[in-house]
Amino acid sequence: MVEDRWQILGESNSGDVWVAVAEHPRVESIDRTHCETRTTLGFWMSSHENASQGRFLANEWHGRHERLGAVVAIPGGSPLHVRSSALPERRMLHLRLPERLRWGSGTAPLDSCLDVRSDVITKSLSRLALEVVRPSFGTPAITEGLGLLVFGELQRLLGGGSASKQHRGKQ
Repeated sequence: MVEDRWQILGESNSGDVWVAVAEHPRVESIDRTHCETRTTLGFWMSSHENASQGRFLANEWHGRHERLGAVVAIPGGSPLHVRSSALPERRMLHLRLPERLRWGSGTAPLDSCLDVRSDVITKSLSRLALEVVRPSFGTPAITEGLGLLVFGELQRLLGGGSASKQHRGKQ
């Protein structure tokens, strides 16, 4: 779960999709490894740029620490080492997807996970943030549905392009 020193602004757990928006305090430095059994995403919501760097600690990863984007995906079971010098206070959305939603071993290109660029995913995460900060009737269904949509989009984006071959239009 989220560390106690973070201030949770909103949280929802629906259909095994967990999402929270949190204010993180200013820190002098970060040097930690994230590893969950579930696929997780971090969404940087602050106006200042994310100055953190990350490196997957996996046998198939041969890269060095790279700058993290606004959206970072961490496939279940893939440890991600994050480091940064001083970071100002920041707001982030944290999303954990259901255990049953996993990529097969080695199928997610880990370098693409450090900076996920997708308008659909970014807009879905923004909507999730609104839902958990201002919950109302329908929030559980919207939370679960958007979590599943985000996973489906991640599969398309990072899954090697097989979806485009399956859905050809008539010529």
